[in-house]
Amino acid sequence: MLPEKEFAGFEGPDPAWPPSPGFHREWLDACRGGPAASCHCGYAGPLTESVPLANVAYRIQGDFDRDATSLTTGRADADTLLRRDERAGWRV
Repeated sequence: MLPEKEFAGFEGPDPAWPPSPGFHREWLDACRGGPAASCHCGYAGPLTESVPLANVAYRIQGDFDRDATSLTTGRADADTLLRRDERAGWRV
């Protein structure tokens, strides 16, 4: 920690979780039936979704409630930013 002279002899707390062998190794071990990775999709998915939703709230200058099942918000301006029409031949 900096400045070093002010933190001489300082010992930080013990780590909250064990060191990771790396996210690739964690993911492969989880695929093979081992423990869940520390950055598993149940955690990372909702966290990743929150960033675009915050951008939409900023762009519409308001708030909204998102229905995760129907993928709608009840606000046309927000829904327009969250969904788009695929080109012909590319619909899923």
